[in-house]
Amino acid sequence: MKKLLLLIAMVAMCILVTSCEEKKVVMLGDCELTEANGKFGLRFEGLTILSNDFTEIKLDEQAHVYLATREGGLVSFVDAKTHSTLFSDYIEGISPANTPDFFYVKTADNKTYLVKGSTTWGPFETIILQDNYVFMQDNGKWGVASISPRVGLAPRNYVKIYIVKNKSTFAVLVNDGEAWKMFDNDGVTNGAAYDLSSKILEREIGKITLPEASIGVLDVAWDL
Repeated sequence: MKKLLLLIAMVAMCILVTSCEEKKVVMLGDCELTEANGKFGLRFEGLTILSNDFTEIKLDEQAHVYLATREGGLVSFVDAKTHSTLFSDYIEGISPANTPDFFYVKTADNKTYLVKGSTTWGPFETIILQDNYVFMQDNGKWGVASISPRVGLAPRNYVKIYIVKNKSTFAVLVNDGEAWKMFDNDGVTNGAAYDLSSKILEREIGKITLPEASIGVLDVAWDL
């Protein structure tokens, strides 16, 4: 009887040791990728960033983030420089923006974020980064904000928006589907909506040929 009990105990210990597989560690970028029982985690200098709850963790060197996927498509984003978790969401894909350290994240419900480090813009139906300006669209209408400083320039009420830049000053041309108007920051309108009754603006804007696209950034040479 004692021999039988001893045998049962030994078998139980073997099962326990097998089920609690020892963590395996390999380097992924400057972090340690840990694996236990077929699940992955992330550790940096002894600090656990992500526990072993993920089916896959990979480093996107273009976007400078770690992508950690759980079953069902939930992804956590970890900044590869600061090793901080940015946010989690169900996503369809990730792609770098045309500016270093920025990237787009498309979610499963067809929304898009713009992300840099721990700073996030969105979600919007469409979001596009051009120069220092981020254009955001919902329900077919565009708005725009500056990235640095992070300031709203025009609300999402317009079918077309163009940033016109002249050296250190810029203005925002907006079209609601009927006429062009203007927001600016150079003191002429003091940041308020400005219609084209101004002879100066009529003359200068009349010289511009705006592209067919709905949004854009144009360098111009005018003196308001």
